[in-house]
Amino acid sequence: MKRVEVPATDLSGLDSFNLSDLGTVQTGGTDGKPVRILLQEIEEDPDNSRTEIDEDYIKELAGSIAVSDVKEPISVRSKGENGKHRLNSGFCRLLASRMVPGKTDIPAFIDDDWDDDDRFVVNVQRKDLSPMDQARYLAKRLPKFGGNRSELAKRIGKSSAYITQHLSLLELPPSIQQLYDKNVCRNVTSLYELARLHKKDTQSVEQAIAGATEIGEAMLEQLRAGVKAKQAPAETENSSDPKDSDAPKAKNPKETEPDGDQLNVRILVAHKGKRYELVGKFVTTMRPTAGRVYVRKGSEKPIQIAVEDLALDQILVK
Repeated sequence: MKRVEVPATDLSGLDSFNLSDLGTVQTGGTDGKPVRILLQEIEEDPDNSRTEIDEDYIKELAGSIAVSDVKEPISVRSKGENGKHRLNSGFCRLLASRMVPGKTDIPAFIDDDWDDDDRFVVNVQRKDLSPMDQARYLAKRLPKFGGNRSELAKRIGKSSAYITQHLSLLELPPSIQQLYDKNVCRNVTSLYELARLHKKDTQSVEQAIAGATEIGEAMLEQLRAGVKAKQAPAETENSSDPKDSDAPKAKNPKETEPDGDQLNVRILVAHKGKRYELVGKFVTTMRPTAGRVYVRKGSEKPIQIAVEDLALDQILVK
């Protein structure tokens, strides 16, 4: 066999080789696999619902990324005409990564089927969106559903009460808005209840929340009782007014509603990605406040829970 001399290969040029010069850095390439994308090739979505950012959280996240990198890939769309990937989700991870000295790329999934509602749902699940940001997004999306809150609720997997309560944040009285702005109260159900009581008895609510450092269930219960007590005498006085003696008396709800004080309950369930209503008659004699339901553990005393904080766990059939 004849021996052939092979010229030596000059590899000195690799000393100045920079991987970033190639553009997007791929580690996968097949469907379902993440790739590494240069930070400079990712742009934020101008329609992102987020307007409130926790700077301390971003700094803490950047510190973690500096040590352990980004463990969960972000989601982006394919490059557009401007040569940039538009961000779907992962705003905080992207922002924090840009703060890490020397970091040039980030793991990402490329998903072109993503839409604004998908990002909203992910951000809500991660609790990455503030209540007010959620409210603004819902107000922007509602016209797309013809103003139908139920349809919008179905699209994002929430209840109609969730939509109603969040939209109410956009019309809070100034005094209640201050509670939100100063982080005294950011519980949507509590803010909604305060606004509702404020319409009925502005003076009492204003006095109760003046200088408050927190808004708890005890305060709300006291306000409800106070408003109810103030309204009761007025109703009694109106009913005994001589001028109304000849007026037809209002029917007793128990005379027109066969279930009396019972509250009809609808239960919605999910099955194989579709929503259904559980067939049957479900009633309770306990009437909770707006946006809340009563729940009980064993023989313990029932407590009120915000509807949006509940998730269907199990249905037992006897």
